[in-house]
Amino acid sequence: MGSETSNEGTQKVHRSGVPNMTERQRAVLDSITQSLEQRGYPPSMREIAQATGLASTSSVAHQLRSLERGGLLHHDPQRPRAYVPVGWPHRSHQPQPEPHRPEPLQPEPLLPEPSQSARQQDAAPVAWVPLIDQTDAGAPHPVEPQALLPLPQDILGQGEFFALRMADSSMTDAGIHQGDILSIRRQDTAEHDDLVAARAHQQTVIRRLRCEHGQVRLTASSMGHAPIHGARAVVLGKVIAVLRYGL
Repeated sequence: MGSETSNEGTQKVHRSGVPNMTERQRAVLDSITQSLEQRGYPPSMREIAQATGLASTSSVAHQLRSLERGGLLHHDPQRPRAYVPVGWPHRSHQPQPEPHRPEPLQPEPLLPEPSQSARQQDAAPVAWVPLIDQTDAGAPHPVEPQALLPLPQDILGQGEFFALRMADSSMTDAGIHQGDILSIRRQDTAEHDDLVAARAHQQTVIRRLRCEHGQVRLTASSMGHAPIHGARAVVLGKVIAVLRYGL
């Protein structure tokens, strides 16, 4: 790859390493480089979203993972947002102090249970899933996550993810308690019996999707919560895993 040390040369090396890099990935990489050059530390995901026009911070997280897998970015595992281009010429320099940003939580996955080999391998692939406020789910504008959750990629599978904290006791009988954190794959469709996050009555809810007798309803597992007619709701995603913290 050569020994070019200029900012421009380094960027060209990175881009030539991934000939199929998309325009969005190029824009994300450029925004990180620009922040490092001007401020001495990487931008937040919200800042990247604003700079590149991406719709959400979860979209930014997806692009960052793609760039990392392609060998263009690396990050400090102790500072999950500290993404820098591979070969960045100022990596060895002392960075400027970063503004306060959420620290990653350390979740204990409940459902599904990770494999024994996944628990034993420290180098197992990890996805950084943004935890967002429940009122911001489904918002058309980028939102700043409350934290980034390091979750095993083999549990999540492929896709774009976000996480929400369960705000009520509507799904207690299904084993989901208030305060639990739900990892959700972003999608706008679901099948019968899927557990989904949906927007209804100007709020985000977690419900079981039921398709019965030609009708679609979103139902709670606990008493005291009326079903929601499918025509009055918009599916935001499917719940993939439930996390509980031993606080």
